[in-house]
Amino acid sequence: MLKNNKKANDALITLCYVCALGAFGAFFRWLQMQVARDSETGLINPSILNFLLPAVIIAAAVILRLRTKKLTDEETVFPTGMSEALRGLSLLYIIFAWVIAAIAVIGGIMTIVSTALDSLRTMYVIIAVLAMLSGLSFPLICSASRSHYSPSLVSVFMTLPILMYCVWLIASYRANANNPNVWMFAIEIIAICCAILALFYVAGYAFGRPSPQKACFLSLFGAFMCITTLSDSRYMGLELIILATAGMLLMYGWLIIKNRCAKEDLPAEPEPVEPPTETEPEDEDTVIEPSTDEPAPEPTIEAPTRKPKAESKTDEVEEIIKEYNSK
Repeated sequence: MLKNNKKANDALITLCYVCALGAFGAFFRWLQMQVARDSETGLINPSILNFLLPAVIIAAAVILRLRTKKLTDEETVFPTGMSEALRGLSLLYIIFAWVIAAIAVIGGIMTIVSTALDSLRTMYVIIAVLAMLSGLSFPLICSASRSHYSPSLVSVFMTLPILMYCVWLIASYRANANNPNVWMFAIEIIAICCAILALFYVAGYAFGRPSPQKACFLSLFGAFMCITTLSDSRYMGLELIILATAGMLLMYGWLIIKNRCAKEDLPAEPEPVEPPTETEPEDEDTVIEPSTDEPAPEPTIEAPTRKPKAESKTDEVEEIIKEYNSK
């Protein structure tokens, strides 16, 4: 068994990597919006920051991928069960979960209030409602292993934020469909897509289709992209929702890393049961038994078959004489 202190230290160091990289990404994004953006037209002018920001994103993806791969070796693996992967026993863990839930709920309320005059108000209201439901269900997900909730109920809870970001992706596209400046919404689109993928693979634990390596990496990278896009200008309620999502993904990444185990501690996979081979029924003579009402049939004696009579020698002599006379 791995020592709990070592696993907690690895999880803490990995989260520090994510927060530090996210701070760099948010700073370069803010610098790009302040320096490279034309104040009159709103377009992004050619600048070195247009190359530095993608370089930071690519570097963060590589670093987090290598960090995730380093956490496992021939003996250590990520958990594959929902109750093992999302297990948190400390009281501080539950407190953080409720803080993240409060941020999501407040963000949803502020979004409903601040988008009263927006042309996409209906979609923003849907996003806000799903954000509040996702926030309220997050502590329940975190306590699923302790409260022994059914995987079907947890899968419903984990589907809510995925639906929220799918609607947000459509709203972001509609809001920027006529915007020629791709840099204004590109980082937000990438962050939304990363959040959808991260939440999708984490939900694989509840749906019985876990992919621990991808779930861990995408949770960390999705949290990084959410932190990076906080420098963009949007409604304050939406900012809080993204902040809450970053907290959720960091919590998922923390739990998956902290709950690593040795290979021998994983639950044994059930052996596949081979279906029984069907044997063809042999042809058997069916015997019809007489009923009790019918009299038993009288026994019959089969007549002997007559053998063909052998030809006599005289017949053979006559045939030879006939053949001789015919010649």
